[in-house]
Amino acid sequence: MMKKKIDFPPYTEADVKQIMEDGSLLCDLYGEKLSDDQNTEAWHYTDTDIVFRPDSDILSLTDDERRQIEEEMLTPTDFSQIDPGFFVKI
Repeated sequence: MMKKKIDFPPYTEADVKQIMEDGSLLCDLYGEKLSDDQNTEAWHYTDTDIVFRPDSDILSLTDDERRQIEEEMLTPTDFSQIDPGFFVKI
């Protein structure tokens, strides 16, 4: 994932999770960071699996950023950390 600053009230930050086949960006959005008396931070606004079109004015990536995300997507997953009950036989 790649963190990007955005100006999309109430959201100020996006985690780009995936580049879709058409070039759209699958993201999680966050806004208004809060902290308590013990300085534990949390986001006041969150939204998951939001898709931005490739020509979006809100969020775009440079060619280098796109390459970095695409390389991360090609990195093999370590399935040893996943509960075997998670998988479904088809």
